[in-house]
Amino acid sequence: MDHQRRCAARFLAILIVAISAAPSSHAAQPSVIPYRACFESAGRYYGISPVLLEAIALKESRMNPLAIDHDADGSYDIGIMQINSSHLAELARLGYPPQVLWTPCANIAAGAWVLANNMRRMGVTWSAVGAYNSSDPRIGARYAYGVARYVMALER
Repeated sequence: MDHQRRCAARFLAILIVAISAAPSSHAAQPSVIPYRACFESAGRYYGISPVLLEAIALKESRMNPLAIDHDADGSYDIGIMQINSSHLAELARLGYPPQVLWTPCANIAAGAWVLANNMRRMGVTWSAVGAYNSSDPRIGARYAYGVARYVMALER
């Protein structure tokens, strides 16, 4: 647990740097990804492609840091990466209380953490990407296909 706290503290320090580098206004060009420094920082920390994280944010919220969704099972999703409430207790133990997750960079970091955990369990696969959205493999496969389409569009 101390190791997790040290890692979380180091990552929060990285986030502070990324937040200061994040654009304050992203209306300049529609082709520019908002919060790019945050995606790059989280991707570097967790060993995940920033483009994949950006694609998930596009699929989840269309890059809306204020997005909230109430799920049929009673849970809810918040922020740019639509962090599900089922992760809130563990994220709070790691130093990310729920109110911090409304900050785009912290939410992106939390999303990268969720995806990294999936990849540790399932391997670096599209199934791990699908599990970001659903534990049902069929729903997850449709979700992963949608994310893959965003990845292809971002890489053009």
